[in-house]
Amino acid sequence: METSKEFKQKCKDIAWMTDENDHTGAKLAIARFFLFRDFIQIFQCIEVLHQIEGSMPTELLEYRKRNGIEMMQRIKDFHGIEIYNEINKSL
Repeated sequence: METSKEFKQKCKDIAWMTDENDHTGAKLAIARFFLFRDFIQIFQCIEVLHQIEGSMPTELLEYRKRNGIEMMQRIKDFHGIEIYNEINKSL
């Protein structure tokens, strides 16, 4: 994947979400950008549970973290280290 204008804008959006403490939203945006349907569903469910709970339970936080790491590994494996690094800098 070439670092297109759309990709660079997505990295900026992700960085903004992270700055706004929307870490699940940032991970969801990454999953949507790369069309990772399994991670889209996972992060959507995490977001719903977070809203129901009113805060992020530790168990849910750890689950989100594990899935975020797995998703980033998939990006590295399929899109290379350069794309991985650009996304990772945004988080």
